[in-house]
Order: sequence, then C-alpha cells, then structure tokens
Amino acid sequence: MRQLLTLTTLLAGLPLVDPVCAEQVFSFQRAAGQLPKTVVPVSYGINISTDIDNLKLTGQETIQVDVRTSTTDVTLNQAGLHLAEAVLDNGVKAGITQDDAAETATLHFPEKVSKGAHTLVITYSGPILKTPNGIYVDDYTAPTGETKRMLVTQFEVADARRMFPGWDEPAFKATFQLNVTLPTTTVAFCVVSERG
Repeated sequence: MRQLLTLTTLLAGLPLVDPVCAEQVFSFQRAAGQLPKTVVPVSYGINISTDIDNLKLTGQETIQVDVRTSTTDVTLNQAGLHLAEAVLDNGVKAGITQDDAAETATLHFPEKVSKGAHTLVITYSGPILKTPNGIYVDDYTAPTGETKRMLVTQFEVADARRMFPGWDEPAFKATFQLNVTLPTTTVAFCVVSERG
C-alpha cells in the first residue's frame, strides 16, 4: 500500500506533456458521408422475390422516414438497381434519376415534402450477381456430388445498396424487416455476425 501511495504521489507531480482528450460525442450532422442528411430512414420493410434461374430480383420496400428539412429531392444509395416507382404516403409519385457512377438515386417530388414522419414506397428490380456483393449466387457440391446453387447476401462494406435502395452509410441507422419469396424447394436462414 505504501508503494502504491508513493507511486501515486510521484505521478501526480509530473506535468502532462500532451493534453488528454476524450473522443468527441457522435454528431449525425458531422458524420462522414456523401448523402444529404435532410431525410433519415427510421425503418425498412423489404419484400424481395428472386429468380435464381435468370439471376434477377424484384423488390418493393416501405421505408418509414423522418424528413428533417423540407425538401423536393430525396437522395439515397443504389448500385446496379432499376427504380421503377417511388410513391410518398400522400400518393405523390416522384420522378427518378439514377447516377450509377455515384451509386445513388434521387427522387424528385413536384412539391416540397414537409418536415416530419412519412412513408416512402419504392418498387425496383436488379441483378443477382455472381460475385460476392449484395445478393449473389454461390455454387457448391452437395454430399451426393451434385452441383447445387444457393443465394447469399453480403453487405460489407457498402453492398446493401446492391440488394435494395436505401441509406447505405454508417451514420444512417434504422431497423429492417426482410421478407424473401423463394421456390418451395428451398430453405431460407439468416446468420448475423457482429465484429467488435
């Protein structure tokens, strides 16, 4: 105990060479990212149908959003998808432009969308890839020696945008409900891993 007290006394008398700084409190507005922070997703309800033979998917998602700043344009991520229609809760359809290089889609509404809670429904389609991005196929050999095919998803680093349009940047947190329509001969299961 005496040695601990002596060490504590010695350390207390030393001047600090560098100031001690704590990590800054998270700020959504200052968080890095390309998307505007005027509209924020709260929850996604995503319905996907897959065509494994033709390597295509179709989807419809219902996104509960919080409009933080009244706006006519809503920009979100997509990569390789085709957005067919986007409708706001009041039935107003948006014009849609897609920038494949930037991996975004912008929904253009005829009038400003007011601040507050809204529901956005987007209908879209896209490819099922052969590379491990978004939703893709993986061929494997069954115990019988037969070649089989399975669908797999991989959302690292920013690959969710290859399966559904959304805010695919770390600052945008939301909840998800995913429903997938598959052939009756297949089984769906989900494995979630967290990395520290």
